[in-house]
Amino acid sequence: MLETQEQPLQAIDFSTIAESSAPGIYHAYPYIISTPQSSSKSLIWKSVIVPALELWAISRIVYVAITLVYLRFIRPESITLQSMAATWNKWDANWYLTASKGYPVTNSLAFFPLYPALIAGLTHFLGASNRVIASLIITNIAVFGIFIGLIALARLESQNKNSGRGAVLIALAYPLAFYLTAPYSESLFICFAVFAFYFARARRWKTAALFAFAAGFTHPTSIVLAPALFAEYASAQGWFRAELWRHGAWKYFRPSVSQIKTAALVTGAVPAALALYNTYIWRKTGSFFEYSAIQHNNWGHRMLNPLDIVFTQIQRIFNFSLDLHWHTLVLWNNVTIYLILLLTILMIRRMPMSYSVFMFSLIILLFLTPIPGRPDLYSSTVRLFVASFPLYIWLGLKIKDRIMRPALLLIPVFALQAFLLIEFFLRVWVE
Repeated sequence: MLETQEQPLQAIDFSTIAESSAPGIYHAYPYIISTPQSSSKSLIWKSVIVPALELWAISRIVYVAITLVYLRFIRPESITLQSMAATWNKWDANWYLTASKGYPVTNSLAFFPLYPALIAGLTHFLGASNRVIASLIITNIAVFGIFIGLIALARLESQNKNSGRGAVLIALAYPLAFYLTAPYSESLFICFAVFAFYFARARRWKTAALFAFAAGFTHPTSIVLAPALFAEYASAQGWFRAELWRHGAWKYFRPSVSQIKTAALVTGAVPAALALYNTYIWRKTGSFFEYSAIQHNNWGHRMLNPLDIVFTQIQRIFNFSLDLHWHTLVLWNNVTIYLILLLTILMIRRMPMSYSVFMFSLIILLFLTPIPGRPDLYSSTVRLFVASFPLYIWLGLKIKDRIMRPALLLIPVFALQAFLLIEFFLRVWVE
């Protein structure tokens, strides 16, 4: 049996993080994670919570300002808290609100239960007339959690105090980042996913599994966490070390019972949540595969042969009979998808293996489940790529302390997002 000796990998201490990692981590990754000089609660407050709160407050002010401009000049109506909230209640947001009433319509089962359950709980205190406000309160709290998680995770990878700010800035610059504020479950899912990654990197496997389990009840895309967390655990245990697989040494590889249990815990958390929700659907509808049927029949998602997908994409790109709006979306979505793929390829060996595994799993999942019945084969895909937080961390680390210049360069991107948000308010399809 190959034995591994553990070396300490410290992390920002939200409570007490005193876990360790296997020696393979420094061998498997092409850079060395520096050790934080302090894990005191004062360090957490100054370097994580405060910048997260600053960026969260600024971004909320911007979104409120855009909402007020819309209500005052574009679609004039009386400005109240209810009218401002209703402005954000577009497209799938209505389905989450419907699901929060106990899944009264079968099609609402396509929307995973944790976010609707939180809406229902908060609506109980705010009143039924404030259901949309309740949904927005939850998403905005989740966004704050995302910012905290991004900064904490960035500081775990690099000791530069501005790295986390860069990651949040990149996240905010994503053209469809406003969906994190809208009454959609993306923000809650990403919040759980980021913290699952953070605690996995901090070697707190049970806590990582708990956040992954919560993510599994929030969004179907959460399945990509399973291979990523397994990759993180296996790397931490030295299972990917080259010497383990050379010259037949693998024949003597015998993971301990404890290692197997922990690997099963972190890898199986999301599949367990998905299985439980599908069991609920089965009890409610009589079909264990009702979720897939709903996605296929009502939203048009289906698995296709990769070659068929490529050929169909090429046809859609050069289909000039489409109106300008849909043809622009086809081009926009394809450029975004392949740009994300390119960045993910560039990230390989520059970040831990689990980051690349998460991104490639996300790309494969979204690539193989298009919507052939719509003019845009990858309608909604660009919105789902807002979960690309490993890229935010990597690009944020590259920004380092040069915050202002990248912020100025990203002004056109923020302007594009403002335009897309107004289009979203007008019920124009922008994803």
